[in-house]
Amino acid sequence: MLEIGCGTGQMTRQLSGRGLDLTAIDIGAALVQGARRNVADAAVRFEVCSFEEFTADGSFDLIVSADAFHWVDPQ
Repeated sequence: MLEIGCGTGQMTRQLSGRGLDLTAIDIGAALVQGARRNVADAAVRFEVCSFEEFTADGSFDLIVSADAFHWVDPQ
């Protein structure tokens, strides 16, 4: 699962601990630092980048975005 715009990890925290292979990204380094502090699941991978710059080694079964998808370039 890929979470776009994880912010401080509010939704990430709800998704973690469920045995999901979860990657959470956000463009804000300070936000990702906060998310790392707020999410206790060490299996969650965090990355500071925009969705447009994000590269993955494979595909995702599900992509979610609680409150950031409107920032993604539609192109």
